[in-house]
Amino acid sequence: MANLPPGLLEEIKARVSIREVVSDYLRLTKVGANWKALCPFHKEKTPSFMVHEGKAIFHCFGCGESGNIFTFLMKMEGIAFPEAVERLAKRAGVEIPKPERAARTREEEEQAALFRVIELAQKFYQEKLFSSQGKKALAYFQSRGLDRKQIERFGLGYAPEGWENLLQHLEGRGVPRSLMLAAGLVIPRENGQGHYDRFRDRAIFPIRDLLGRTRGFGARILVKDDSQPKYINSPESPVYKKGEMLYGLDLAKESMRKKDRAIIVEGYFDRISLALASFDETVASLGTAFTDSQANIVGRYTRNIYLVFDPDEAGRKASFRALEVFLPAGLMPFLVLMPEGMDPDDMVRMQGAQAFEALLNKAPRLLDFFIETQISAAGSDLAKRAEAVEELVRTISLMVSALERELYLKKLAEITGISQGQLQKLMLRERFQETSQARDEKDKGLPANLNLLAAEEIILSCLVNNPLPGLVQMLLEEKVIDKIADPQLKQFLGSVCAEISAKDKCQPADFLHLLNGTKWEKVAGRALVQDNPYQGEALFRAVRDAVSLLNKKELEEKDQDLNRRLNLAKQQGNQELVRELLAEKNRLIQQRKSLAASRVG
Repeated sequence: MANLPPGLLEEIKARVSIREVVSDYLRLTKVGANWKALCPFHKEKTPSFMVHEGKAIFHCFGCGESGNIFTFLMKMEGIAFPEAVERLAKRAGVEIPKPERAARTREEEEQAALFRVIELAQKFYQEKLFSSQGKKALAYFQSRGLDRKQIERFGLGYAPEGWENLLQHLEGRGVPRSLMLAAGLVIPRENGQGHYDRFRDRAIFPIRDLLGRTRGFGARILVKDDSQPKYINSPESPVYKKGEMLYGLDLAKESMRKKDRAIIVEGYFDRISLALASFDETVASLGTAFTDSQANIVGRYTRNIYLVFDPDEAGRKASFRALEVFLPAGLMPFLVLMPEGMDPDDMVRMQGAQAFEALLNKAPRLLDFFIETQISAAGSDLAKRAEAVEELVRTISLMVSALERELYLKKLAEITGISQGQLQKLMLRERFQETSQARDEKDKGLPANLNLLAAEEIILSCLVNNPLPGLVQMLLEEKVIDKIADPQLKQFLGSVCAEISAKDKCQPADFLHLLNGTKWEKVAGRALVQDNPYQGEALFRAVRDAVSLLNKKELEEKDQDLNRRLNLAKQQGNQELVRELLAEKNRLIQQRKSLAASRVG
């Protein structure tokens, strides 16, 4: 989508506010003319993520992530620029010409095809549910308190008995088996002869993303059969990553934001039953160990998270493991203690919504419950007690807030009788190991030439803040873009300069997608939201100094190359080439002297 129709991006931005798009994912609070939220791109407890509605950009003052309405969607959904433009154009009611639609990568085309075939499968399953074949499944859903309208809202369906029902249905619509296989809808036969349906004689639960697109399925048996698992799920695919999905999130996100609360359960029907009982802020974890991605998704909407796991030993262990995910994300969940032998679905159907709300109201913090449980389990056995304390200190060390860490160490000291100073030593050991590893990783990524980086940053910041024809003329005359090594920065500068040359004006924020995922994106975003430090003559002086640094670097690289070639020519005894290279080196020395003199002047 390199050659967008003139004015397309401007028209989309005029019709769709960046605040509206961001609020689909984050809980925004108004601050003056702008909006703030907890940043979705790094862990924080104090909001530093700002949405500037007037400039149509976002910027995080904590981690530096920046961009416009298109790059925000790209980052949140993990999609490329063309798909972000298509989605926002559809939302804005703007038609994109077909030639522009065609300019998508092979990966994007594959994903679009997978979404289409999965959607066809979802419609097939729902049609079968309301057919004569689906009577058993329909009766099952109705026995759980669902009427047709609710069934359709949740997208529920039925995979009929038989080996090739869906396969034949999709083939009749021209879907190749390779695509069905990639979507996880069929399984190859063991003898290598053909395929068969993955889901057969099962109730179907579509697993949808934030935009309501089906990405995979969960399937439940309808008749008890110990030879089969009660639930099976779609395998991972290019569009379905189990650890990045939450069942029911598409319907729950608005309630999470409004109620400032998220309830996390384990099962599909727990989520559905709670939603029917007016707890629509509920999502299910797809039966897997909770992941960093899932914690970050929930944390975008609320900090008040209630975990509802089975009251058995396995459920308790799963909830305790979740601490390792939530605490580093700056989240402190509550643990809802269900009565023995009862799940949320049972409770709201048998005792009503008020009984479940009462459990939420008296739910302890998960970390408090974990501390009490571990110390109690250790009893008076000193070895077990010491082991439990070390485990608890390690867990507390995962917390983001230094104040909260201190308070929990104090609580642990009171419970165990161990001095807070001794616990602090254990804590420091844990955190030292953690930060040392993080620092080693960070140091690996430091740029080799900080002066060169500063020069490129100045040029980028100046152009973003001052998209002036005079500045562009200077950059073109000095052939600055040719001296930029980073291909994405070069493309951005070239695109902005071309736009200004053609129209005498430009909105640099429209081109931020070209910097997506690079360090330059943060530099440009920071320049857009901060006061302009370079104006008038100071602007051109700053750019001239930056250009001089680039020229100096270019001459140094030429000198290194000349020395290498000169040494090689001497080793080979090629005197004629040696004379040529020495003459070239003398010219280079004069160029470096001239450059140094111009910088002093």
